[in-house]
Amino acid sequence: MSLTKYRYYFGPAGDVRILPSVIRDAGVEPTPELSGALTRSINGTPTRIVYGAKRTWNLIWPIMSELEARPLNRIEAAYRNHITRQFYFLDTKNTNYLSPDVAVCAAEGSPKNSFTWTGGIVSRSFVGTFHAELDGFADGALTFIGAAIGQRLMSRPMSAIVPGSDYLFSGIFSGSGSITLSFLFYDSAGVFISATSGGVIALSGVATVQSMSLLGSSTPGNAATFRVGITASTASPVVNTQGWMLQYDEASRPAAGWYPGRGGCEVVVGQYAVRYTTYKTRAISASLMEVA
Repeated sequence: MSLTKYRYYFGPAGDVRILPSVIRDAGVEPTPELSGALTRSINGTPTRIVYGAKRTWNLIWPIMSELEARPLNRIEAAYRNHITRQFYFLDTKNTNYLSPDVAVCAAEGSPKNSFTWTGGIVSRSFVGTFHAELDGFADGALTFIGAAIGQRLMSRPMSAIVPGSDYLFSGIFSGSGSITLSFLFYDSAGVFISATSGGVIALSGVATVQSMSLLGSSTPGNAATFRVGITASTASPVVNTQGWMLQYDEASRPAAGWYPGRGGCEVVVGQYAVRYTTYKTRAISASLMEVA
């Protein structure tokens, strides 16, 4: 089952499936909702306090038979907390399936909430040469210095496996030393299984911004989720990374360049409702709220 563009996918780790199509002009509005406060100083100057911004997908299926609604039972199961695994949602109207923070390398929030790493040092720099598509979109670069060969910088949270799909990880890098790009696979309990890595890539200097990608077409049989990341191939590489992309079934897309991360996230079901419309049909609505 490869990914079908312009459809929604939902499910627990290891069992993400396509949802029934919503009606045309359904009015789905995944606008980021700001958490924080807007205030004004004594002279009226506006000030904004920001804790974060998350999205909500309000989905409606107004005419469904009991058979047609069967795929939506898993949303009710999540709402009732029948399944304790994380639930994932894919919005295929977007190209980059990483979270917004990971896509701009933690420019919006703390790197510790967007990445996980083994050893080394991670810091945020607000200077440097910008890749054209990120100029004005993000400040500076995330710098990873892996003290030893094999240490990694990985995306956080994990992304959902869609069986039968290809995966393309691409990033914008500069620095010194050598790295490899990797997919890291986990089972439904979050236990690491194995990694698939590309060839060794030599970075060409701090002032030279390079775009690199890795295509993956197979996953371990019991894989449920995965991360994307980079691995140090030489001791103490200085890796400045400005933007990351994860794509499903779009191997030819890198030529189009970088896009913001909006396509995939972990969600909770905030609302699930059923209303009988005729003696044979029902209307179902659900609210899927972004967690990370």
